[in-house]
Amino acid sequence: AQCVVGGIVNTVWYKAVVPANGTMKIRTHPLTLTDTQIQAFTFSGGCANSATTYTSRGCNDDGPDCGVQSNQSYHDYSELVLTGLTVNDTVFIAVDGFNSQTGTFEITVIDGTVGALAPVYLQDCEYPYEVCGSTSIVVPDPGPLNFGNVCDFTTSYDCWANGERNSVWYKVTVNPGTLQFSINSVTDYDFIMWDITGVSNPCALIQTHSLASTRCNWTTSTGQTGISNTAPSFNWENSITSATQRSYLILIDNWNPPSFVTGFTLDWMGSPIASNPSSVNWSGAVDTNFTSVSNWGTAPCNASPSCTVDAYINASTFNRNPTINSTVSVRNVVINSGATLRLKANAVLEVCGDFTNNGTLIAEPGSVVKFIGTVNQFINGSVTGANAFYHLTVDKTAGTVLLNANTDIAGNFTTVTNTSKFNINNKVMKIGGNFTNVNGVTTFLNTNYANSRVEFNGLNNQYFTNSAGAINLNRVTMNKPSGKLYLMGANSSIAVDSVLTLTSGIIDTRNLPALEIYLKWINAGAIVGYNAGSYIDGNLKRQIYNFGYDVRGMLLDWPVGDSISGYQLANILFSPAGPTPGVSYLIGSFNSWTGFPPAVGPTASECVFATYDAIPIFDHGYWTFRRATTANYNGNYKMTLYNNNYTNNTGVGWTVAVADLPLNVNAPASWRLTGSCVTTSLANNTQRIAINATASATNFFDLYFATVQSLTPLPIELLSFTAEPHEDNVLCKWVTASETNNDYFEVLR
Repeated sequence: AQCVVGGIVNTVWYKAVVPANGTMKIRTHPLTLTDTQIQAFTFSGGCANSATTYTSRGCNDDGPDCGVQSNQSYHDYSELVLTGLTVNDTVFIAVDGFNSQTGTFEITVIDGTVGALAPVYLQDCEYPYEVCGSTSIVVPDPGPLNFGNVCDFTTSYDCWANGERNSVWYKVTVNPGTLQFSINSVTDYDFIMWDITGVSNPCALIQTHSLASTRCNWTTSTGQTGISNTAPSFNWENSITSATQRSYLILIDNWNPPSFVTGFTLDWMGSPIASNPSSVNWSGAVDTNFTSVSNWGTAPCNASPSCTVDAYINASTFNRNPTINSTVSVRNVVINSGATLRLKANAVLEVCGDFTNNGTLIAEPGSVVKFIGTVNQFINGSVTGANAFYHLTVDKTAGTVLLNANTDIAGNFTTVTNTSKFNINNKVMKIGGNFTNVNGVTTFLNTNYANSRVEFNGLNNQYFTNSAGAINLNRVTMNKPSGKLYLMGANSSIAVDSVLTLTSGIIDTRNLPALEIYLKWINAGAIVGYNAGSYIDGNLKRQIYNFGYDVRGMLLDWPVGDSISGYQLANILFSPAGPTPGVSYLIGSFNSWTGFPPAVGPTASECVFATYDAIPIFDHGYWTFRRATTANYNGNYKMTLYNNNYTNNTGVGWTVAVADLPLNVNAPASWRLTGSCVTTSLANNTQRIAINATASATNFFDLYFATVQSLTPLPIELLSFTAEPHEDNVLCKWVTASETNNDYFEVLR
């Protein structure tokens, strides 16, 4: 990648898959490699080599500046925003150093329109270095260069004429007394500081210039600057004296790069800096044990993370990443880029604040991340794929856990109490284990979830339990390579507000008779993707009428079955004409016969002649359709049964018969015909039309449906037949849809 030609090419390659909106943002954060270049390609053959045809999607040396800067600004990171990409295509990214440079860097690829780049430790307001104790801080050459992933202010701020540049952020808490500090360097360093005592969102306020600075110095000279009692020159500001403990954010910038690239020493001049930090940084100075206090912070301010102390996990200079082997607590936990946190089997990480992963999370099978805080808590960053949680538990007395990122849970998801609230927050949540929710939409909230989706993708049987109340999910996807999803307990029916996608895996509702999958969207597309490996084993409920919106003219599918006869499919086409169906929902299911099927079907004289009463009903089973309680039985419909796994087909003609609930389905006398036959019916595609053409409680569902077969083919498809008095005669009229090998009609009295 050489956007600016020259020097030796030292290229490193990366690849990323294009997200659903066809956009992508790529950004580097220079470390020891202070000046990067990037170029993005797509390859028609899908592989990056010299023999394939490629398309360059963009090249960038220097990313956008942070505000209006002079030629001394240092913004040698690289950034590309790509649009118009093909969804699921692979983009190959080449990273190189400008003018033969080599070194280390970080690279981030996110959705180009909705994603937010993760803040960078030290160089973004959100993740400052928290000072503990009055020991001087030495920043070696070259000092801070560039800025973080967030431009914390883009125009002049108080005494500063320009935006953020070559920056480093510090947070310091000062006990009662006087705060002084000096910044010592041969380079022109400037600073600005804010009092953030009691301020809940200081970085957001700074980004909008809504928080006034406490001290600010922006001079053009090199050497010392800071705040002191004496303020010896214009490079200095007055010290700050307070009778109470105060907290401050301090931003220090190097004005001079690329002319002067040197570090500095931050001397606290004996100020009463608090030594009880509210956050600690991982050093890995001793070992990999998360609970070893010497691995956190620097002496004399070593401290272990707790429910009152944040944990910032950074790449260790000792190459030691933290490992949790027991139960530990933390307020906010942030895994920064390049760092790794490992949770061993049976480890429990109790989070009282937010969880953010910008690096690598390794959650071994059996490990638990448990949210226990009393405030709203957020899950941020990368927590999918290899960075998935294993078990995720919500055990809160107040507040809500909200997803700010799509989240994978390889094991179980659990809410523990009625106050353990979880909000999917328009994100995708994939679960490989059990789903246990204590109280319907009280604990699994259905607010801000219009674009959300819950996917079940475990390799083994999964169990869905909702202990109380009713639960609504927006979109549900079955993507299980093996095993079933079992609904367990009286309140564990699932209402799907949008779309149920059945890709692989079976949902079993048979633990209790009343359990069901309830599709609330009145649309043919409310269920998609069903097949022999993915259907409902039990009850599938579909809304067909709601506040004036109904299914007239719609073809609705019921992909159901059972463990004996497997996948079966029924669909119902409601006539577009006529009155509104007088029922709000239908519940469909399929059952194999108990014992033997009825020995014969019903006697009939339709479509000229038929012999349904000569041979047995299909032996794989029957459908049941139950309606909501209603006093209105309107609705003309066609029933089609797509039969699978029957073994007794000897017929040459087929149609759909019905039996009334709750008659004995094994008795031949229970079965009858209603509506009209379809002569083009097949054994695996059996149809019946004009059912309930004249509204009747006996024909508008609350019926069993099965396929009956005839030894004689049906030569015509009769649509209607009427007989009306006409003077001294009877006028007969009939309409056929088709006639096969039919010679004439004979009308008998």
